[in-house]
Amino acid sequence: MGSRGLLPALALAAAAGLSPAAANDLGDQTRGFELFKRQCSACHQIGPDARNRVGPVLTG
Repeated sequence: MGSRGLLPALALAAAAGLSPAAANDLGDQTRGFELFKRQCSACHQIGPDARNRVGPVLTG
């Protein structure tokens, strides 16, 4: 799984209260990345250089 698919999956898993291992079973990584870009990235960032915005960083 590339980082473009893993990070949004982990963010969704964290928001849903799931373990990171469960993120791999959530569904289509590409679709999740696109949804994150449209619906979440205005307020949240993910990744090693992420900074808090309106919402907190979702990495880890």
